[in-house]
Amino acid sequence: MRRVLYIWLPQLPLDLRVRRGDPRVADCFAIMSEIKNAWRLTHLSEAALAAGLSAGLSLPDARAICPSLMTEPSNAVREAALLRALWRWADSLSPWIALDSPDGLFLDITGCAHLFGGERSMAVHAGERLSDMQIVSRMGVANTKGAAWALSRFGPHEVNIAEAGKTGQALAPLPLEALRLPQKLSSDLRRTGLKSIGQLMEIKRAELARRFGLELTKSLSAALGHAPDPVSPKAADPIYAARMTLPDP
Repeated sequence: MRRVLYIWLPQLPLDLRVRRGDPRVADCFAIMSEIKNAWRLTHLSEAALAAGLSAGLSLPDARAICPSLMTEPSNAVREAALLRALWRWADSLSPWIALDSPDGLFLDITGCAHLFGGERSMAVHAGERLSDMQIVSRMGVANTKGAAWALSRFGPHEVNIAEAGKTGQALAPLPLEALRLPQKLSSDLRRTGLKSIGQLMEIKRAELARRFGLELTKSLSAALGHAPDPVSPKAADPIYAARMTLPDP
């Protein structure tokens, strides 16, 4: 049975600054992006979270709550370069890897986990290696890409594993957002009283498709493994280097 490991890097823009030794990260500091014609916070330091700030706040509102807040715009190019570097590093875990920009990696670990002592040991090993590189991570392991993605982002632990054949049980308590649905569709579902994936699974697919469209049933079927959703790898970027050793200084 195919098994997928998803590595989510929730603080990748901040981790980039930490790795560069930016002293601002130890204080009230946040990364911001322009969303719907307004600058909003996207990633916050621990001190900023402790000050009462949260992701999604507009910059004026955040400054009103914490006047000492320091900010910096997101640097998509540098963050993408770090993610691609981690993509190459992940080749030490599995040869079948796919990027999930801007902050995730899909790994097909079918037949690989026993080399690390099992799936949990493999995920813990990957988390420890990333921690050594000053990168925060969360892991999800499941039969499908959608389930692994959902468990890493909405699961209760840093490492969340859905046992083989028990994907539905693992996904049932998770919120609707774990299916990667459009915001409008999630809002429409919540207006009807539906809040979790488990509640969706109790309704016939034909009824869901009739009321909310095929996109919902496709996402649910892919997450549960009822529809194909393979990890599609791509060769990592080549690294060109040359070296010459001289006999004298």
